[in-house]
Amino acid sequence: MARLDRSGRLSARELLGVLGWRPGSRVDIGVVAGVLVAASASTGRHVMRGRGGLCVPAAVRQMCGLLPGVPVLLAASPSQQVLVVHPVDTVARLLTDYHIRLAGGDHG
Repeated sequence: MARLDRSGRLSARELLGVLGWRPGSRVDIGVVAGVLVAASASTGRHVMRGRGGLCVPAAVRQMCGLLPGVPVLLAASPSQQVLVVHPVDTVARLLTDYHIRLAGGDHG
């Protein structure tokens, strides 16, 4: 879990370090099915800054519904050098739908 600051920086230094993303590393950032997907790319458009945060462009934040201070769930695949950022309300909705299916349908 993490939060974006007002400037759109996602501070998750430890997780980004596990991905091998250090200051100067290049990544591509995109939106897939309404969630942010960042992947290591030697020619990536975005560069990791010295403070160890990932700067998320405003357009991506808007498309994904990522708001400053609101928690996000981070899912990383170190072997694929990919980070997925899920808004917490999306995670809650997915879990609710899953639990409804487990219970055998919609019970209000």
